[in-house]
Amino acid sequence: MFAFPHEDKQKLPRQRQHEYETDLDISLQPGETRTVSMTISPKLQSVWDSDKSDWVFVADSSVDAGASSRDIRLSTTSR
Repeated sequence: MFAFPHEDKQKLPRQRQHEYETDLDISLQPGETRTVSMTISPKLQSVWDSDKSDWVFVADSSVDAGASSRDIRLSTTSR
């Protein structure tokens, strides 16, 4: 899983986009469906504000799932 503030997706360094949930391993057979729920840390939906010297929460965040950051298979927006 990859999560990052939607508005800053293109501005973020690649490493920032690599934060993910490592305990999640879900495999599906072709045509199989499954509902998956997980909690995303508010820090993954935040950006560093140098003026405030603090993390600022961004409500609209992109949440992607895939085998790797270069092989994204599902994408949605978290609000």
